[in-house]
Amino acid sequence: MSRQGGTTTGQNQIKITIKFGFKSNPKIPALYSEVDILGMNIKTNWRVVTGGPSSGKTKVIEYLAFLGYRIFPEAARLLLDIEQSKGKTIKELRKNEIEFQKKVLQMKIEAERRLPPKQIIFFDRGIPDSIAYYRLYRENPAPVIKASQKRKYKKVFLLEQLPFEKDYARIEDEDFAKNIQQLLYQSYLDLGYEVVKVPLGTIEERVKFILAKTQPYKKVANIVRPFI
Repeated sequence: MSRQGGTTTGQNQIKITIKFGFKSNPKIPALYSEVDILGMNIKTNWRVVTGGPSSGKTKVIEYLAFLGYRIFPEAARLLLDIEQSKGKTIKELRKNEIEFQKKVLQMKIEAERRLPPKQIIFFDRGIPDSIAYYRLYRENPAPVIKASQKRKYKKVFLLEQLPFEKDYARIEDEDFAKNIQQLLYQSYLDLGYEVVKVPLGTIEERVKFILAKTQPYKKVANIVRPFI
């Protein structure tokens, strides 16, 4: 970390430079060697549940909400739903994928600014997920790295992928899903996170696994079984 002339408030200007060494998919080269970060990490009680398309994370998040935990939905799907309610189509919204990803990133940044850092919240994807998507689309992810450094998640859970299925919001194919899964994992590792891999299982089994790693919670032993 080095100090040099930069842009902050006041007369004394400080520029903080943090260097990252990526060891990601060799087919997708690193697009930067250093990123300028202003400000300090805010430690939070937030947990991220992430994974590639068709990993089952949204169902896991929904089940956590059912159990009474506060959750934040996937920004990309929320954006699609909002814009579809205005009459736009998925094809229109995703014809320029990098512009779509930039809007998703902005939604996540704005949401995290509003949410209380000390409250336990489970996120359906975190800001660093956008690093993976930027890199896959050959877009410089420096702005995402900067945003990712503003707040520190308590835990990051990566769900192993289920058999691939298409849905209304998903334009990706199975190969894309595999590539993004690896990039998601690497993106969080490169930011210094310990990524907890969640094995395949039922929704209830995966939630129990996550809650066991989010101790100490009494709800783990006696998870409510709905519809039975």
